[in-house]
Amino acid sequence: MTVRVAISNQKGGVGKSTITLQTAYYASEKGLKVLVVDMDGQGNTSTKIAGREAIENIPTNTTLSVDMFKPENQIEEITVLKGSYGIDLIPARINDDLLYAQEAAPIETIVNPSANLERIADNYDLIIIDCPPSLGRLLSAGLIMADKIIMPIQVSGFAVDGVGGLFKVVEQLQDIGKEDLEVAGILINSFNARSKQHHQAVKALREKVGDLVMDTIIANRSPIDQATNQAKPIWEIRTGAARLARAELTDAIKEIFKRIGIKYEQ
Repeated sequence: MTVRVAISNQKGGVGKSTITLQTAYYASEKGLKVLVVDMDGQGNTSTKIAGREAIENIPTNTTLSVDMFKPENQIEEITVLKGSYGIDLIPARINDDLLYAQEAAPIETIVNPSANLERIADNYDLIIIDCPPSLGRLLSAGLIMADKIIMPIQVSGFAVDGVGGLFKVVEQLQDIGKEDLEVAGILINSFNARSKQHHQAVKALREKVGDLVMDTIIANRSPIDQATNQAKPIWEIRTGAARLARAELTDAIKEIFKRIGIKYEQ
């Protein structure tokens, strides 16, 4: 059975691309067939998975995420881009104005990406949808493609405020026919264990949403940024400081898999 998970938060800079990438790397390493759909018009996840040069020179027959908004009968074949570490990709171009323009498209188009994804879904064990940091048609389309949602958040500042906004979108989509869509976990990222404010925010969040807050908490560690910038799995970063980062990220990914129902060989 194919598992479809959206990595989503209406706030930017909370680690969505990092969680998308590291989850995809880990799943592929464990022998799962993985597809990433980049619904963020910045194209950051696409450049990390396929390389900037490949995204700047995408073959004309490649299906882009903006193409997924077309009706099924207008796409002859869904053709993915082959990325690093055995990951397949439906990419977004860098600063993809055409993808951003879908925010003004007719509301009925938000179901097209899901219908088109269904044509190739059986080829994969795990499909990860990297959603944009906004509340609009691109986010709704990304969530409709998914069954489960993992929400990375930072507990500093107003980042926690994004929780309510996402839940409202989920409820709206459930009301129009996406009844099975659910938030499977809220992943706290860039946590500062020395910050009293961070501890208080985590406590308040657990009181608000309970067990949706994941047990694993990822601290603010520079090797994680290093792995993301170098577009490689955290376990390939060999500095001494990377040990705790590797442990936290892999524990988080294992918990994500448990929450979304991914089965794999340990």
